Amino acid sequence: MLNDDGKFGVEDFIVLLRQRRLSQHTLIAYESDLRLVEAYIKKPLIEAKERELFKYMNTLEELKATTVRRRLIAIKRFFDYAERHGYIKEDPAGNLAAPGLPRRLPKYLSEQQVKNLLGSVQTVDAESIRNMTMLKMLYYTGMRIGEVQQLNEEHILWDNKQLLVRGKGDKERLIPINQTLAYALEEWVSIRATLPYLRSPALFVSMGKNHKGRRISYGATRHIVKDMLKQAGLGDYSPHKLRHTFATQLLDRGAPLEQISKLLGHSRLDTTLIYAQTEPGKLRSAVELLG
Repeated sequence: MLNDDGKFGVEDFIVLLRQRRLSQHTLIAYESDLRLVEAYIKKPLIEAKERELFKYMNTLEELKATTVRRRLIAIKRFFDYAERHGYIKEDPAGNLAAPGLPRRLPKYLSEQQVKNLLGSVQTVDAESIRNMTMLKMLYYTGMRIGEVQQLNEEHILWDNKQLLVRGKGDKERLIPINQTLAYALEEWVSIRATLPYLRSPALFVSMGKNHKGRRISYGATRHIVKDMLKQAGLGDYSPHKLRHTFATQLLDRGAPLEQISKLLGHSRLDTTLIYAQTEPGKLRSAVELLG
């Protein structure tokens, strides 16, 4: 479906991406990035010229390289699709290049920091038990916040002690549940069943007055976990660092990279390779073992 003027537009592109089951977070980011380009060139994106796109990219010099690269990817995907399907004769973004991204090690928590974090929350009522269970879910499985938020109770496969997780691109994977997480889940599921206001199959439900009993939102989940990190004195860490911690600690304990990749839901092994980029101090300790 095209715009009223018969031209392929940003809204048409977002509809196509939605049909490919991209996450809502990704769809919002794509639309926002493409609308910013339109605002700069002051006309529909499909009418953009190469020189206009180059000028726009030059205005982004003060932004983080990751942000610039994300916007470039959105632009390139839009025009690549438009060219392949005959909406334009030539791709004006074909010669745009992404800035180099710094090769940085992902931040992760130390074992002591994890211990402090898990001991920082007093589980005294239904809400605090729910919050602690979400926290343990992130740490003990390496799941993304959006994946945890989208879980239903039926996705807990008790017989096999596994979680059925739907990740990026709607791809499903199974993640084992260790005993510590199993205890936490058993306690939360038992409490969840007694909630008089339960109105959703979601594993984790909201307890706020506006959406009480319904699936907890992505933003609320992230805010809760971020707040627990702050309470534990880890204000500089984002909730996503729990995923990095999961992967790094598994690697430190000798788990094969291929297995870690499957647990994280990475479609390509090289995405997981960042965790194998060991810190210089650890490398020195390793070679000193040779005497």
